[in-house]
Amino acid sequence: MSAKQKLAALLRPGRVRARLSRGAAKAPELPPAPPNPESQWFRDHYDQAAAEIVEAFRSEGISLTGKVLADIGCGDGFMDLGVLHKARPQRLVGFDVNLTDVEHLQRRAAEEGVDATDLSGLEFKESATTQIPAEDGAFEFAFSWSAFEHIGQPVEVLREIRRILSPDGAFFLQLWPFYLSGRGSHLWEYFPQEHHHLQRPECEIVQELEVSDVKPRDWTNMMSGEFQRLNRITVEELQRSMLAAGFDVQRVDLLTDAIRPSALGRYSWLDLAVGGIKLIATPQR
Repeated sequence: MSAKQKLAALLRPGRVRARLSRGAAKAPELPPAPPNPESQWFRDHYDQAAAEIVEAFRSEGISLTGKVLADIGCGDGFMDLGVLHKARPQRLVGFDVNLTDVEHLQRRAAEEGVDATDLSGLEFKESATTQIPAEDGAFEFAFSWSAFEHIGQPVEVLREIRRILSPDGAFFLQLWPFYLSGRGSHLWEYFPQEHHHLQRPECEIVQELEVSDVKPRDWTNMMSGEFQRLNRITVEELQRSMLAAGFDVQRVDLLTDAIRPSALGRYSWLDLAVGGIKLIATPQR
């Protein structure tokens, strides 16, 4: 599985409300119930991420209905199913270095009460690390969600996205989290302190993960490997990469957090505070 297929979503606490029986005294309020991680992951992508992608294009006057789309780093395909249902494109192709398991996608959708029996217009293809198996100008629009922090050669991949886009196309990129931001290690389930990975040697963090019992061993091993392979791109480096790949960026939305920089003096405040980014880009003319 690819990094995007493996990484767990950041959980939001759910709430359980005590029910009242007629004529009974009010029951004590129960503590928040933790959400089901698998269900949360599905809904975060099928509902939330898909809606944000459709809205990002709509805010630029672009309707995805009836269009030909590409998702770069599609992972398990939950988000693509959401875009399919919300935007009704003519065709949507999800690309990933590991081919999406369609049976798993349909099974999880059914478990969430989502009909995925008809996937007309949606397909998945396996891509190489820096090559997308598509013709020049094959897609009107493309998007990528929480994948670029895992891509080892961002400029090369961006050039491929530029190549497969039509000259009048557009590309939506969401990247979260940047490595130097508070949750940039992707290890918040093990280390709740923000910016923990900037205050300790990487080898110490890896060693602590080796003996951690917070999560099952195979999951922890996977997360340790992903942590060590993050590309550590910064906001400025992403900007230079977009330009080098032949894109003009039309709009940028920085996702920022408050920071306490006193213990992190050698790092840029911008890099510490910007947790992620959403942008719309078009091919340079």
